Amino acid sequence: MQLSIFGDTIRRADRRVYLVNVGVNLSHKLRSPIFPDNHFEFVPIPEGSSVSECLPAAIHPITYSDLYCYNSSAELRSLFSPKMQDDFADHVVHYDPNLGNKNDGIHAAFSYGDIPYVTARASSLRHAQPGDLLFFLANLCAYDCEKGRFIAGQRGLYLIGLIEIDVIVEYSPLHGQQLYAPYTATSYDLLEFGRNAHVNHLLTMPHRYAEQPFTIFEGTHRSTRFVKAVPITLDICNTCLRDKNDLLFDYGKFESVSACIGAYTRAVRPQFDLRHVSHRERFELFLHSIREYNSIPDLSDNIGVQQLQP
Repeated sequence: MQLSIFGDTIRRADRRVYLVNVGVNLSHKLRSPIFPDNHFEFVPIPEGSSVSECLPAAIHPITYSDLYCYNSSAELRSLFSPKMQDDFADHVVHYDPNLGNKNDGIHAAFSYGDIPYVTARASSLRHAQPGDLLFFLANLCAYDCEKGRFIAGQRGLYLIGLIEIDVIVEYSPLHGQQLYAPYTATSYDLLEFGRNAHVNHLLTMPHRYAEQPFTIFEGTHRSTRFVKAVPITLDICNTCLRDKNDLLFDYGKFESVSACIGAYTRAVRPQFDLRHVSHRERFELFLHSIREYNSIPDLSDNIGVQQLQP
């Protein structure tokens, strides 16, 4: 059941649910704000380059100046200090995941890309298939709206949205300017997925990315950005989440609960394998935690389509 541009795929009958840690974090100068009512803005990571490095292409590189807030029509960078706005105005942004922010105009989509054949952090996504779910969590920092600034020391991990996988396409240097969909044996032109960050940086910075294979996951109509961020609490961890061995998180290994949660969610991996009764029960509790903050689509289709196993 491995998804691979170098071999065949065998589609499994069961459904899996992945947790994916995204966006700027403690290692970046930029921060994603969360407001007192749990509304939030998502700030993607920088590509580490400016537009001056980009080459002429059929699409334009996306910079922080191109992005807008979800909760207003203001530019996303308006949330930062004047100096930070100037410093990052021409920085190319890795706009991933793209969670359908209509204020971003032509850039809006439900799309996520990663490099599961390059980095161990995302290697579990080699096995993702259409129908699986990607839930995104991000590091958000409290924001003082009256003073227009972030509140130091008040950060945490929050769930911000989900993509139900509709189409999976892969890029390999072996395929040239084509993307290949392994589950339908279909080829696509790169520009058909031009709103994805990986296609954008491949076309605008081929000298850096032409040799790097990647995978894109396009979402169904049930994909959604949450209106309110959902905190990853100790209760959610204990009742819903497990480590790679299906055990409770070991908090004793870390200096703080937040450090523990960050470590266990750093790598992308399936938290719920819905063949199993215990996983399905935990997933229902997980969805209940999200519904306490947001109205989300009914995701019951395809859940446990095989006979459930304990």
